[in-house]
Amino acid sequence: MCAQFTVHGKFFCADKRIFREGGGARLCRAPFHRLFERGGSAARGRGRAALSFSHFFPARLDKCGFVVYDYITGRGASRRGSAFHLQKGWIMKKIKIAPSILAADFSKMGEEVERLERCGADLIHCDVMDGTFVPTITFGMHMIEAVRRHTSLPLDVHIMCVRPLNKVSDIVNAGADIVTVHAEACGDALKDTLRFIRSYGIRAGVAISPDTPFAAVAEYAELFDMLLVMSVYPGRGGQKLIERTLAKAEEARNFFEKTGLERDIEMDGGITEENVASVKAAGVNVIVAGSTVFHAPDMAKTIQNLRDIR
Repeated sequence: MCAQFTVHGKFFCADKRIFREGGGARLCRAPFHRLFERGGSAARGRGRAALSFSHFFPARLDKCGFVVYDYITGRGASRRGSAFHLQKGWIMKKIKIAPSILAADFSKMGEEVERLERCGADLIHCDVMDGTFVPTITFGMHMIEAVRRHTSLPLDVHIMCVRPLNKVSDIVNAGADIVTVHAEACGDALKDTLRFIRSYGIRAGVAISPDTPFAAVAEYAELFDMLLVMSVYPGRGGQKLIERTLAKAEEARNFFEKTGLERDIEMDGGITEENVASVKAAGVNVIVAGSTVFHAPDMAKTIQNLRDIR
């Protein structure tokens, strides 16, 4: 079995083999891997290693299905948790597709969620909106409880509400595996909110709207596991992706690379099969798609295309 990763920079080799798939690569999911950066030739088993990296390391999956490297050593590498860096390239975690149930048929939500799981979704993205922080009202913890009964997939809950700290306990108890809050809604309570989410032993995320710079949350990077870059204005589905938000994702990716922090980067809004390659190139590895998935004639094929297109 192979796990798929995006690759930035040169080609990489796992167990002395290179798996080329467009701009991506595959690493064998053996108990241990040996990784080399290869210069020039991508021929199997050939080419000179561009940097000295010959230590073995194990890989495992956390409960949300994210690849975690427990131990990494060697020149140009860092022992840093859930991904790894090299001197001239960066391999991110597995590409994850998180369909947003905001675009589902609410009259048969259980069936819709089960269909997502059958069609290959990795996460279920749940948008909780209060009608105040954003103009739309969607659903709350009772819907999350109902969704939880219909799937074993991780629930990726995106809170778009004022005073999100007050909502965290109920949402976690309803079955959330990842809880993401907006920096704009938290204000000065962002640090406490992120710590509170993590206190439940789940993943914490911070979201930033299109007009909020990454610099506004960079100082809190030690406290969150995932950055959600909104590529549309929150509160409405069906909007077109705002191109300038890609630069923000790339800025975040470069910051995490420079600081050695391993963080997932999620993007939400207007992602289609036509623009998903640009989204991944910016460093995004968790793809949220609502209308693109639910309005597709072949849901399974669309989810696979979103995962594979380079």
